[in-house]
Amino acid sequence: MRRLILLLPLVLMLACATDDDFTPTDPGGPSIPTIGGTYSSSTMWRFTLTGPTPQDFTCAGGVTIANQVGLNFSGTFFLSDPSCGNIAGVVAGGSFTTGGAVMFELIVEGASDPNFLIAAFACTYVSGDRVVTGTLMNNQLEVQATTVMQCSDGTYTLATRVSGTR
Repeated sequence: MRRLILLLPLVLMLACATDDDFTPTDPGGPSIPTIGGTYSSSTMWRFTLTGPTPQDFTCAGGVTIANQVGLNFSGTFFLSDPSCGNIAGVVAGGSFTTGGAVMFELIVEGASDPNFLIAAFACTYVSGDRVVTGTLMNNQLEVQATTVMQCSDGTYTLATRVSGTR
């Protein structure tokens, strides 16, 4: 009984406490920006091939971010240029940080290797990037990848740079 009497003031103090003592806090971190839209340019796609037959070429096109859930996104991409032809595909596995870092994969459905960086050249992946990485800041998308691939006439390194404005 003596223990109950000693604990009673503590129990009453806790029971009578109000929410006035509680100070709510804001959720941590900055808000998530909306990044949807089409990023395009007449020089959107820049490819540099080093190997047996080196080449540099630039193509018009774009990347459209159509779906965004939190920090993840997906969409489509396209190249539309007389020298590059018309190629379309899917932007998959996209993620970004509120600081502007971005990464995603470019997929061409139905190709023997669905990764666009390999499929566009009809070669086989050896090593390197299978995703593009870079930044998406102030309506400007800048990503790149470097991939080594085996083609019918030898081994090539493909440096890809994608740059466009929303």
